[in-house]
Parts: sequence; C-alpha cells; structure tokens
Amino acid sequence: MAFIPTSGTFLGQLKLSVCAGWASCPLGKYLRGVSRAHITNPDGIDNIKAGKCCTPPHEFLDQDTECKTVNWKTRLSKNHKWASCPEGYFLRGFYYSNKTLLNNIEQAWCCRPKNYISRTKECYLQDVGIKLDKEGWSTCGDWYHMAGVYRGGYRVVLGHWLLGGQDVNVSLSGSPSFTEGRCSSSKAITFNKTSSYASVPLINLGGRSFTIACWIKQTKSVLDKTAAIYGDWRRPWNFLLSLKNRQIIFSRHKDEENEWWSAGSADVSFDAWTHVVVIWNHENTAVSIFANGSEVGANSFTTGDRFYKPTGNWYQIGDDGHWDNHQFYGSVMDLYVFGSALSLEQVSKLRGVPLIVNKTKSVSGGDVLVVWEPPFEGACPVVNYKVYYREVMSSARQQSSWNSIELHGSHTRFTLHLSCRKEYEVSVTSISESGESPFKDSKVWNFQTTGDIPLPPIITTTKQEILSNNVTVSWSPPTGSGCPLTMYSLHLRLIQPRGLGESWYQVNVTNVTKTSHTVSLEYGKQYIIEVSAWNDLGQGERSRPWFITTVSSGLVDRTNEKPTVVFGKEIGRGAFGKVLKGTFRESPGMEVFINPKNETVYFKPEETVAIKLLGDNTGDEARNQFLEEIELMKAIGTHPNVVRMLGCWVHSDPIFLLLEYVPYGDLLHWLRRGNPYPGVNNKELYNLLKTGYRMEKPDTCSDTLYHLMLDFWREEPSERPTFENSTRLLEEMMQEDTPYLDFESLDESKEYYCKIEKLSDDEVTA
Repeated sequence: MAFIPTSGTFLGQLKLSVCAGWASCPLGKYLRGVSRAHITNPDGIDNIKAGKCCTPPHEFLDQDTECKTVNWKTRLSKNHKWASCPEGYFLRGFYYSNKTLLNNIEQAWCCRPKNYISRTKECYLQDVGIKLDKEGWSTCGDWYHMAGVYRGGYRVVLGHWLLGGQDVNVSLSGSPSFTEGRCSSSKAITFNKTSSYASVPLINLGGRSFTIACWIKQTKSVLDKTAAIYGDWRRPWNFLLSLKNRQIIFSRHKDEENEWWSAGSADVSFDAWTHVVVIWNHENTAVSIFANGSEVGANSFTTGDRFYKPTGNWYQIGDDGHWDNHQFYGSVMDLYVFGSALSLEQVSKLRGVPLIVNKTKSVSGGDVLVVWEPPFEGACPVVNYKVYYREVMSSARQQSSWNSIELHGSHTRFTLHLSCRKEYEVSVTSISESGESPFKDSKVWNFQTTGDIPLPPIITTTKQEILSNNVTVSWSPPTGSGCPLTMYSLHLRLIQPRGLGESWYQVNVTNVTKTSHTVSLEYGKQYIIEVSAWNDLGQGERSRPWFITTVSSGLVDRTNEKPTVVFGKEIGRGAFGKVLKGTFRESPGMEVFINPKNETVYFKPEETVAIKLLGDNTGDEARNQFLEEIELMKAIGTHPNVVRMLGCWVHSDPIFLLLEYVPYGDLLHWLRRGNPYPGVNNKELYNLLKTGYRMEKPDTCSDTLYHLMLDFWREEPSERPTFENSTRLLEEMMQEDTPYLDFESLDESKEYYCKIEKLSDDEVTA
C-alpha cells in the first residue's frame, strides 16, 4: 500500500502474485501497509523474502526518528483487509510471531522523520525472509523506510518447461527430437547428435537461493567429457549443471579466475530415468545435489554477490551452444527453477510424492481427517492417491500390516474411521502413468487417537400424554465424544402411586443409524423414559428423563390422601409461570424429592415454602423448559448463595418446584434499593465525581481490591486497567490467604448499606 507522504493520498495496492518479483511504491513513495488476501492460502511467512528500503533526502538525516508499534493481528487474520500505519508514518519492518501463515505478521514498525519525506535518493536490498522464519523483528537500517516487498518461497516457480515440444518459449538448434517420456502420454526432448540443444529464457538468479530440478535419461557418455544439462558454460559468474563420467556435476566460476568450483555426485544409470535436483543456499554459499530423492553430493563455495551475474538472454539445455564437446546424449523433461532452497520434503514433491500436512500428535475421537499437499505433477499428472494406515503395536514383532484406500486424484483429504485411544501411522502415495510413488519417500504421520464415552442423547419427543400403549421414543444423537457409536439403550420405569416405582428395565437398539424406537407399555400408567449411547469405551450418561402417561383402558384409580403440600396465595408471576406461597404439611417420600447429590434436605413441619409452577394454557415447549429447570436445580444442589431447592413433583399435573421462602425478595432488587452515596442525588453526584471524589473504602473491602476499584473509576479511559490486567489481578487476589471481602466485619448500621426491613408478604418474590 503506497501513500504520498505529504498528503496520504492512496496510490494503489502492492500485489504479491504467485510469481516471484518486486511489489513496490513509485520512486519517492514509501510502504505504509499491506493487505492480507486469503486466510486459507497455505503459503508460509518466509515467502515474503525481502523489503526494499529507501533513505530520506540528506537534509532529514540529522533529525530524530519517531516510531510507533501497530498491532495488525486482527486485520491480517481476515480476508481482503488492509493493515496500515497511522497517517504520516511509514513501514520500517515486519514482526513475525510464532506460526507459519501469512496472518502471523502481527505488527509493523512504522517510522518517519519529523518532517515528511517528499523524495528519495538511495535504496538497498534488505533480506527479511530469513529473520521472519523465526520469531522477532526484521527491519530496515536506521533512517530507512520500506518502499516495497519481494515475493519468494518454494511455491514460486521462476521457470518450468515440460520439454515435450509444446513450450512456447523454447527454441531448438541442431534438430533434437521428442521421444516418449517417463509416462506413456508424455514427451521428452532427446539429444542424439552433436551441437543439438534447446534454449530457454534467462532467469536472474543473482543474490538469492534457488533450486533446479529435472528428469534425465542418459543414453551414452564420452569419457572425461562434460555433458551440459542446463546453464551457461561460457560466461563468467554463471553456472552449469552437467554430467561427467556418469556423475552429476554442478560448477561455477571462481571469482576473477578462469577456474571452476564443482560439486560431484554418485554414478547415474544409463537408459533409466533419474530425478536430478541441485539446491544453492545463498546464505552459506553451499550446494547440495540429489538423485532420486537422496543427497548424493555437496560442497561449499567462497563467493560474493558477483556469483550469477546475469549475462545474455538465454540458458541452454543439452549443450552449451558454443563448444562442440559439451553435448549431452539422452532425454530431459520437466525442468523446474524455484526461487528458494527447497526442503527434502519439497524435493520429494517434485518426484510425485504427496506431502501430509497433519502434524498433531493426538486426534480427538476416531474420525481422523488426513490432509495432504499434491505433488508437482509436471508431465505425468496424478491419477489416484493411496492412503495407507495401520495401528502401532507395543511390540515390533506384533506390528500390524498396512491397510490402504485408493482415491481419485482430485482428492487431497480423506477421513479415516479408526478406534479411540489407539496409536496409528498414516502415509499417502500418488499413482500416475509412471507407477506409484515410492512408499519409503512418503512422510509417515504418527498420532494417538483420544476419546471418551458418549454424551447423553437428547430426547426430542415432547408429548406427555400418549393415546396408546405403543410409545415411540425419538432422540438426537450425542455429539463431541468423537468415537463411533455401537448401540443405544432405552431405560424405562413404571411409576406407581405415592412415588413408589418398579425397577428399571432396558431395551437395546443396535442399529446406530436409527434415532427412534417403539416400545409397548401398560395402559393408563405413568413412565419415566431415558436414553443412553454406547461406544467402544463403554456406556455414556443417560438423557434427561421424559415423563409420559399412557391412555387409560377404562379403569380409573382413585385415591383419597391428605395433600403433602398446601398451595397458598400468588406472590409472583411471569410470562409462563407463577409463584405461590405454600406450606409443607408432612415429610415427602424419597421418590417425590429426588436428590442426586445425596445431600440432606432439612425442613420443618408446616414450613412456609415458595411453589413455582406453570401458568394456565402453557404449551409443551414451556413444560419441557420447566422440566429442564428442575433438572438444573437438582444438579446444582445446596449452596449458601443460591436459593435452595426443597423438592419437586413431575409425575402428574400440576408439576411444580418447591423452593425456600425468601422473605426479602431476590438479590438483584435488594441491591438496587441500596445507595453507595446516601443523601446525594444524581445531579449532585455527577458534579461530586467530577471533582475527583470517590466512595470511601467499605469495611469489608481489602486495600488491594479498593485500589483496583479506584483504578476502574479513573476519569480518563486510557488510564483504566485492561481486561487482561484486571483478570490477572483478581486471580492473584483469590489466591491470597487474606480475604479480599471480609463479611465478618460488616456493620449493617452504616447508612450506605441501606439495611431494609422485612417486606410484607405481598412484596415477596421467589
């Protein structure tokens, strides 16, 4: 993103395309920000290889530099978002945090002289790529500001020629022919007589790392003669990739000398396709040579930036085009030139080997998503992939055999259904017309599956009265455990009068694709139904209960019993329910008052209680929500700061929830009656606070907590604690032995505690 420094007018976007090259501002303009294009793009952060840094005019050099650090993390984590410096500031460098995606450029160092820059005099190249491979800053030198960035990286192909007779920018000399390549549908350029070669456009490889890769098949060689594959033998500071006595040779001129530095390799077979890779590392001036994926030669050179000074317009393949004794006899195809030093895994991709991108050591559940990067296909595209997997046994003698699944070549991901809590290995190969890629060269991903027993299913049937004795139970499957289900179980129990119930019985559903099942029950009875799920690790917890009543067959049970709970007058009402004041008449039975936490519920005969029940004409949804509330209250149990649940009735209408009677109402309304500044109205309070006055420290409050509250009440928002600092301070307080709130010292006689007299019964809420 470029700005005119004096006015900040937008000039246009700097594009980092899939091809290598500079993206920079016009002369005299400076980089102020960057745009993050696609968050799903897997390009690594090291693909921004350099920044173009420009100095301000001489008259500004004696001035101080003002800098700001700007956090771009949020903006660069989203698609198509600009991230830029503040107005008048310009980009000086990038900061890399801790991962490999481009959205991890989280900050920029933005600098300016005190007077704006209006023109530039000098620029130099600053390599930021290596520093950005690790956490830390990568910046320009003092007084320099970025004017552009350079797009590099292993995905950037500087040149690619299939050499099958269809490349538009390849010229031929000496009549080379085109014969069958390494797969039946491909062609390769073949040199079988002297002075035959192909010319391809020159690529400027000066001052950078690079990789050259191709497939060759040598048919004959001349003893002690150099056979040129790719390069320029004639000009100083250039290079030559060649064969000599069946060895791969990479050569370059010594500085200011008519001699060559060379790196050699092991022998290359005749009449067999060999994949040749040469990697030049610019930082340590070292070369590595690979044949069929294995390193076969290496050397370190002593050279400066003069190495690979570009001359001419063409590089030659098959001969140097100048000397008659450098002819290569054989075939060449799929010549690649990359703008960086490739890794060993990336070299394998050039040979058709897919690269698994999964790196995690553990996977939740048994459904494992395997993702891989496709290889560089070249002239032999992928037809199919094979995903191999096996369980890792504790003993090498008992090692299990590999299983495989073959997929179409358009796939780059597949989900394996494995067992939970097992160790596995996974690998992927590709299949083309030339055969399957070598299994030994494929990356093996080792991981452990985790998992747990299933979560409870959710019963989706809501009807409470069933007009038949055949009841269909429907449920939604559990989520989150990750392990495949093996069975469902329906748990049923008949409810007898006065809460006495028979034992549970169970019906198993082995078809896990089913989410409903019909059972036959007795007429005119009440039942509790629950559902649980199973997997290889065992049975999960049961669902929330579903209470139903089947239609009567004509017989009516009549009881004449003294009521346990007496309903009183209404003391509160909401949209779907109401609260009554009531009385316990006698001790309830254990079946009526379910207490899953095995806590003792204390009550007195004739005790006053609050009774919460549904209002008139409420539907099934409100009823189910009320049942869920009852289940939640049962799970919470007893706590001094929560209104205590005493019991419930859910076996017949009306269903209700018994709560302790709270004479002073709910806490929220009680607090709202309080006044921290007694005797001061709102208008006076505003003026008082503007003078800097703040409420005195309450008796129950520690000094640490009071000072934190004073910080929250600072008039200038920027001086108040951040959420992060607030959380840290509060956590530290909770870990101290000294209480941050001491209610033992509470003096409710103080007027600011606003002690409230007991309300009348008409003002009570529960």
